[in-house]
Amino acid sequence: MEKPAKGNARQRTAETQRALLNRFSQLGFADVREFRREGETYITEAKTAEGDWVSVVLDPESGTIVQRK
Repeated sequence: MEKPAKGNARQRTAETQRALLNRFSQLGFADVREFRREGETYITEAKTAEGDWVSVVLDPESGTIVQRK
């Protein structure tokens, strides 16, 4: 996954979140909501291509889903 550019903390956070939202889209999710950071991962409620809402945990370093409920 693309690393955010250096800058102030708010800018880096926004760039990281934008990159993660793009990654969720690449993984086939139609929409996300309640996007938040928890420890070293990001958690969101994401809508699958089939229209189901699922809870997804994404590792920001690798860009991979580590858990899906």
